[in-house]
Amino acid sequence: MIKVYIDWNVMSGMRNGKLEEFTNIITNKNKFLLVYSTSHISDIFASIKEGNDNKEEIKSDLEYITYLTNNLCIVTIPQSFTVDYYDPNELFEEEFENKKLLSDFSIDNLLDYNIYGEDFIKTLKELPLDDDFKQALDDQNNSQYLDKLFPDLNTNPTIGGFFKSYNKMFNDSMKTESFKYVKKIVQEIGLNSGYFNDNKNPFDLIEKAYKKYGMTPYDNIKPCTYIPEWFNNLTNDYIILDIHGYKEDKIEVQDRHKKTFRNTLEDSSHTAFASRFDFYITLDNKSIKKSQAVYNKNKVFTKVLKPTEFVEYYKTYLNRNTVNEHFSDIISTICKGENFYSLINKEKIVIGAEKITCEYFFNYFNKISLFEPEYSDSVFVLSRNNASFPTITFIKEIQFLINLFIHEIGNDINNRGLFEFDEFLEDDIWTIREWKTNKGTIILRRNLGWLQLYFYKI
Repeated sequence: MIKVYIDWNVMSGMRNGKLEEFTNIITNKNKFLLVYSTSHISDIFASIKEGNDNKEEIKSDLEYITYLTNNLCIVTIPQSFTVDYYDPNELFEEEFENKKLLSDFSIDNLLDYNIYGEDFIKTLKELPLDDDFKQALDDQNNSQYLDKLFPDLNTNPTIGGFFKSYNKMFNDSMKTESFKYVKKIVQEIGLNSGYFNDNKNPFDLIEKAYKKYGMTPYDNIKPCTYIPEWFNNLTNDYIILDIHGYKEDKIEVQDRHKKTFRNTLEDSSHTAFASRFDFYITLDNKSIKKSQAVYNKNKVFTKVLKPTEFVEYYKTYLNRNTVNEHFSDIISTICKGENFYSLINKEKIVIGAEKITCEYFFNYFNKISLFEPEYSDSVFVLSRNNASFPTITFIKEIQFLINLFIHEIGNDINNRGLFEFDEFLEDDIWTIREWKTNKGTIILRRNLGWLQLYFYKI
């Protein structure tokens, strides 16, 4: 199956009857595997209106996520991620509880008096800040900036005062236009939207500006230990681009709509989650440019497209449904011989040729390998070039792949029919599937966790 991540604005448009052609294509659940993330839940949570008078609309949003994804959700865990079935309604309730905690970063809210005791918490709150920080607060050159970033901290330079000030700064950035000031401070190093050139790598331009000061844009970024490193890297890179003016989001709060730092933060999370998938579908032009730049920097091969672009991609490369149609595509690709590169073994001998394709043969494979006769008697080998690492292969993908062959070719040579989950043995070992056809022999093999298809002449 072809894994697709769709951002919430596109999902919302689909739910409201827009993007009809895209919707008809992407809801083919025999071809596409759709997954939602906790960032979708955050997007819906942000739509809560005062008085909660859009409760039915939110319910409809969550039901639509279930309809599209069958509740399959990607979530981060320390150093990795998992994809499992989660009810969006339950995640929404968890989001509600988490937001109550995040709305108050004060020590009183973060620490339990019953556990730590009143005297300990009182002492902690009254501890003075580091001398260097206090000197920075007193420095007239710095104070005008720090007063904006950490409001009222200069009147209470303690640990308790810092948490209270940080709480105000964080919540203001999520609800008001205050993040504009943060961008202004950062861009005073000489960067802004006019500094960037579409023909040059934006990260190179940012690092060049910092190099003049003997710094890098990452010097003061501390990784979050409770989320995986790759997620940290992608979200940080996305925010670095925006905060320095590259395709930056507009910060504007009006009665009818709000565009705050929260929008950028959620977009960065969508970009990170989408990096585990073959396609990322969004309508946001600025987000597309930032996501593509982030993916290029981090060697992620996820394709970022608008819904209309995906429709054209589908018509050109993905609109094959039967085994015969896929085989015709494979033969055509081999006969054209375009964009193949040499396969070289450890002894630096050319043993064949390989190509990463725009097509996903049998709705899964996107890499063709051709070997010299002395190294393999196969006509070709199909495998998958994943968008990123680490990645995941769903049992559901293997199930749909096998069942495609069963429905059109019949049972395999061992008379096994539709895929059964007990085919997986201990240590994730999977028994070989093999078919004899009038075209040749097809063998599906799982090697070191990677699924491959071998095709041999009769």
